[in-house]
Amino acid sequence: MSQKGPQRAIGRLRDIGVRVSLDDFGIGFSSLSHLANLTIDELKLDGSLVADAVTDHRSRAIVQATVGLAQALGVDLVVEGIENEPTRELLAELDCHMAQGNLFGRPMPAGDVSRWLGRTTAAEGRPGDPTTPGRPLAPHTASQAISKESGPRTVRLRT
Repeated sequence: MSQKGPQRAIGRLRDIGVRVSLDDFGIGFSSLSHLANLTIDELKLDGSLVADAVTDHRSRAIVQATVGLAQALGVDLVVEGIENEPTRELLAELDCHMAQGNLFGRPMPAGDVSRWLGRTTAAEGRPGDPTTPGRPLAPHTASQAISKESGPRTVRLRT
């Protein structure tokens, strides 16, 4: 499949300041060939590849290799599907700095997003997770896809 048409379209988007993400990396149609042929700003590692990373050495190796790949390519990496604190801690240990998932916030109507972002921790003065008072978070707005009804929230992990 030729990538010339998509690459031209991506180039035009990037020319006007749009950051481009390759979503669901590691499954389906998101393949390594896209990394070789398309100029992107960000990889979004599918949550299904992370779900067992705390307890399964093969899953952990995939996440660790993807972190290294993103760093080598000079693109940001967002890990999707973070549901619990042990997984968040593992990502920080693996030098992954951005994640999204229900640990940080559930899908919400677009109108509620500004209130969610406006919540701050007293100590940090940063946007905080409304489900866990006091947890400092820094939203990664480039990855936020907010639709009319809901969308994922991505946060920078503090290491």
